[in-house]
Amino acid sequence: MKKTLDRLRAWLTDARRQALHAALGTLSTLGVTAGLITDGQSAAVVGLAGSGLALAQGLLSLALLRGSAAARWFDVTGRGLVYGFAAAGGAVGLAFGLVGSDTVAHVASLVTVGLTVVSSFLGVLNVQTVPADAEGRPLTRREYRSTLSG
Repeated sequence: MKKTLDRLRAWLTDARRQALHAALGTLSTLGVTAGLITDGQSAAVVGLAGSGLALAQGLLSLALLRGSAAARWFDVTGRGLVYGFAAAGGAVGLAFGLVGSDTVAHVASLVTVGLTVVSSFLGVLNVQTVPADAEGRPLTRREYRSTLSG
């Protein structure tokens, strides 16, 4: 599984993500020109695609992180990516008339509460009990002991 994630992460580079996003933008423009979708729907779809690709790329980057680093990544970067994806999804729902604004607001509040709960839980599990070095990595047991004795 890890090898597959590593291959996907290596494949979904910034340049490839941008190229996919541009291709979807071109297809969306074609849809507007052909009268299949409106301008607003096009913008919503392209926004959702960009957010989805960024979220996928961010989640794939977790394949390289240790558990504690992944928890810190989620608290800072991951929450922003999930919020962005949820906001773009709400815009698509509104643009296509799939959901009303009250539903989008309700789902957004549920996402906010859910992410806060997950983030708080990860914060409790990921409490740093030893100092970190200059690069932010926790000291090893040996390094920590030497600081106490030195």
